[in-house]
Amino acid sequence: MCAQHNNGGLAGNLWWESVNLKHLFPVGEVNGSHGVYRPGGSALNSGQVAGFRTAEYIANRYLAWDVDKKAAERSASAAVAEVLAWMDKCVVRSRLGGFPERRYLQAVISLPPQSGLTWSAI
Repeated sequence: MCAQHNNGGLAGNLWWESVNLKHLFPVGEVNGSHGVYRPGGSALNSGQVAGFRTAEYIANRYLAWDVDKKAAERSASAAVAEVLAWMDKCVVRSRLGGFPERRYLQAVISLPPQSGLTWSAI
C-alpha cells in the first residue's frame, strides 16, 4: 500500500501533539485527521493549520525548557549511529541476495484466489 494512504496510526490532541508519543507532533495523514469523509482539497489546508498550531504550541509550551546540550549531542549521536548501523545491515543484506521475506510475500500475493492460501497461513 502506498504511504499516502496510511491514514492514522497516531492520535493527536487539539495542538497536534501525539497522545501516543509525548513530544511528537505528527502533522498530516499519519495523525489520523484525514479520513475517508474529508474533502479532497482539505488535506493541504489541514497540514498548514497543523503546522501553525504545532509551532504556536511548541513556542509557548517549551519556551522555559532548558536543554542539556551535551546530553542532547550524546542522544543524537547514538540515534545516528543506530540508523547508520541499520543502513549498513540493509546494504549487506541486499548484496547477499535481498530480503527473502519480501520475495515470499510477493509470490503469495501473486497467487490466484483458487490456490486456497489465506493470509492466516502466512
